[in-house]
Amino acid sequence: MEFSPDGATLMTDGISNMSHRIDLWDVASRQRTRDDLFHSDLELTALTFSPDGEIIASGGSSSVELWRRE
Repeated sequence: MEFSPDGATLMTDGISNMSHRIDLWDVASRQRTRDDLFHSDLELTALTFSPDGEIIASGGSSSVELWRRE
């Protein structure tokens, strides 16, 4: 679980069809705003935002994946 630098978005992870799904939540409304990001490793060990909040990074046992926040 990780908050964006501005505190407006919460990033969480969960399991969906044996993959790690990464969800983004609007903190003020408590609504999920994105649920289409999937980390491909069997193990997800880290989630973070870039300092400007525009890039999302996830890390696992053998890879790092990056996405634009959009």
